[in-house]
Amino acid sequence: MVRLVAVAAAALLAGAAGSEECSAVSTRGATLMQVNSEVGKSTDELLRARARTSAGSKGTSSIPARQVQQFLEDPANISAALKKGLEGIRSAIGHFQAEPADIAGGISVLGTTLLECIDMVITEKGKSGWPEYDEFQETWQKRF
Repeated sequence: MVRLVAVAAAALLAGAAGSEECSAVSTRGATLMQVNSEVGKSTDELLRARARTSAGSKGTSSIPARQVQQFLEDPANISAALKKGLEGIRSAIGHFQAEPADIAGGISVLGTTLLECIDMVITEKGKSGWPEYDEFQETWQKRF
């Protein structure tokens, strides 16, 4: 088994040696390959860059963000959203604990309730300012 892993690693290194995008780094006997031009960037940096790009291409994408910030300024709003989320979890647990367990039903209830929480936090104004909201909602409902 160890020999098979060593052979596979050697084959990967041999294939990567000809590639300009790959770099091999040896660390305590293990070989790590990095195949990305943005290896040095943190996930946070990459997500922020992507958000800036998205915000620049969609002028209205900041409207839902502002609505969320305003919603979260009131502790009563936070409490209501958390309460709704916990109700969804409790409802889902009932499905999971049933005999036989209704996994699909529990996930469906959880997904529906979590979408209701998202709707509370985003608010109607935020949803109307998010052109892709209907697509998001449809995709969410299909997944759950």
